[in-house]
Amino acid sequence: EKVLYNVEITNDKSQAVSVKVYSEDFNWDLLDDPYEFVLQPNAKKTLELEYEAFKKEEIEPDLYVVRLKVKENNVLTINKNLRIGVVEPTDIIQINANIPPLDPRRSATIEIELNNPYQMEFENAELIIEDKILNLKRTVDIDAKQKQKLTFEIDLDDQTLEGKHTVTAKVMHDDELIGLSNLNIKIEEFEDLQIIRTPVDQILKKGETLTETNKGNIILKRTYKKELTPLQKKLSTFSEEPTSTEKQSDGTYLLKWTYNLNPKETKSISYTTNYRKPVFYIILIILLIAIIQRYIRKPVTIKKKVMTMHTTKGNVAILKVLLIIKNNSTQAARNLVISDKVPHSIKAPSEFGGITPDKHLKTSTGTRLVWN
Repeated sequence: EKVLYNVEITNDKSQAVSVKVYSEDFNWDLLDDPYEFVLQPNAKKTLELEYEAFKKEEIEPDLYVVRLKVKENNVLTINKNLRIGVVEPTDIIQINANIPPLDPRRSATIEIELNNPYQMEFENAELIIEDKILNLKRTVDIDAKQKQKLTFEIDLDDQTLEGKHTVTAKVMHDDELIGLSNLNIKIEEFEDLQIIRTPVDQILKKGETLTETNKGNIILKRTYKKELTPLQKKLSTFSEEPTSTEKQSDGTYLLKWTYNLNPKETKSISYTTNYRKPVFYIILIILLIAIIQRYIRKPVTIKKKVMTMHTTKGNVAILKVLLIIKNNSTQAARNLVISDKVPHSIKAPSEFGGITPDKHLKTSTGTRLVWN
């Protein structure tokens, strides 16, 4: 930027004077130097002086002093210091904001102040805030030495993380950065947890799926607990292994899943207790036993018990014989033929307590009794 000064020179003498205005400096050049003119008695003249840096790229932000010299009739009469303040381009426009704590679930109004303390004008400047939590743009005209407040209605993402955030605000003019500032924004915290439990209830298959969604803006520390018997624990599968497993005094197991749930995050944990496999094996064993019994074990068995009654001299007086017939199959046993042999040494039976034999057959070895 060029530096402009309005300088007024007054001739308070009674005669006209020849005036020469010039400047000597290593950094700044007075354009159209020198200015030479004749000033009549008691007359005034206003000059618009324009300074420009000799080497713009070497000029650092600082306060510079240049000497303006005035000669009257070729005699130096005025030697005046002029100050030139050079600022960073990004510091020309000051950006200030006092933003109260914001609830991301509600709309809010904020004010941003632009302060131009310099004798510069910027037409169609643009205030820009581009950040993951806030995006604002506004085109404004900034007059010299002007302060102005800009009002914005904002709607934040309702899951913006709580805490302090810093956003960058900048002012652009003709693709040049003329203002830059960091604004602090505090986001209030709120908690909103959605929990859905979906049971698994099938034949010989039980379990549960827990789904949690963090709809708030703070990190939640969560713990999911499940108590299982030793058999249930052995027959159960899990979507992820528990963080800890504790055996309790009653023999059951307490399983815990501990995790952090970030804002917008959804987490699911499921377990399934499957009784189908052991029940299948039990049924299979029962079937095998039944098959073995059917094809290997005799369907009908007979037991014979002999009871004796003795005389006082120890001789056998009476024999009582008991035949026990058992059907081991699941079907009725038909057309059975039961036979028993009584040797010659024993008198043939004379009494029958149950079913009377159908036949008494005399053989060379004794008597055969037959029941049909």
